[in-house]
Order: sequence, then structure tokens, then C-alpha cells
Amino acid sequence: MSVRRPGTPFGRRAGWAVALFTVVLVAGVASAVYAVQSGTGGAGGVQDGSAFLSHWQQTAVASSTTPRAVPALASGSEAAPTVLVPRAEALRLDAAASGDAAVEWTFTETDGIAATLELSIVYSIEYSVGGPVLTASGTVYLETSADPPAANVAYELYWDAGAATGVTFESEDELSVACSAVGTCA
Repeated sequence: MSVRRPGTPFGRRAGWAVALFTVVLVAGVASAVYAVQSGTGGAGGVQDGSAFLSHWQQTAVASSTTPRAVPALASGSEAAPTVLVPRAEALRLDAAASGDAAVEWTFTETDGIAATLELSIVYSIEYSVGGPVLTASGTVYLETSADPPAANVAYELYWDAGAATGVTFESEDELSVACSAVGTCA
């Protein structure tokens, strides 16, 4: 994590945004981007419903809390993605403690998704815990089940802020990319 320094509003964030834009253009994959509003914890923004990943859509994002039963950690390894079960499940993106403030993304996998398709989920969050705005980012890798579901399935991904109180989420971005093959997301 890094602290954004006053007077450098673009810095790393601009470079990261350019990289995401390039991935979208090169990979031909659409993304869903939302802004989490400070204070209220509500979500706003526009999702592109005509996304190329028509069977994997971000359907919600909200300010939330890490569940009582802390979810399993999603894989950060491209070579060993977390294999999704063909039923609803929750995963975490970082270290977590039950009751901590969290950003919660909900993705819906629909009937017709390819079996054993690897997805790369790239995220960036700006937040504060009673001080300066901090930035957290990362990438996790998921693989669809070899036996895809016959109906829509919701998956929840949690990013834990590391504190139960005093957390303000400034913004978040998420980009889902379909990989060319399992273990190959470059």
C-alpha cells in the first residue's frame, strides 16, 4: 500500500489507469467500474451491460463488512487460480478479520459460461482510516468450474480494510479479463 502525496493527484493512479485502459483495448474485454461514495457506503456509476464477458458480470459493489465466517483467500497465482464451485460462494482478496469494513463485489456467472475459463480480476481501492488517503491494489485469478452451473450463480469477493471503524472508501475500480488459457493471463 502507498500513500498518495499531496500535489501529485495523478502519479501512480494515472499510470495504473493507462495500464487498465491498454488491457481493455488489447484484450478486447469490457469492465465494470463503480465509485463507492464516501460516508454513505453506497455504490454508484455505470456498468457496461454489453460487456464481452457476457457470462461473468459484476452485478453489485458496496461498502460492507467481512463476514463472520471469513471466506477463503482467492489465489494471487496465475498458474494456480482458485477454482469456483458451481454454487454461490464468497472469497476474500486480502488478509481479513470478521467485522472489518470491506468493499464487496458481487459477480454473477450465468449459464453458458465456458468450463475451466480463467479470469483475472484486477482491482484498486482508495480509502482512509482516520488519516490520509491510501491506495490498495492487486490481482486475483479465478477459474470457472469444469461443470458449469445450469443457472445463475452469485460470487462475492471481499477486500478487507483492516479496521472495523473509521474507514472511508473513496473509490474503487475493478477489471475482469478472460485469460487465453488456464495459467496464461499475460
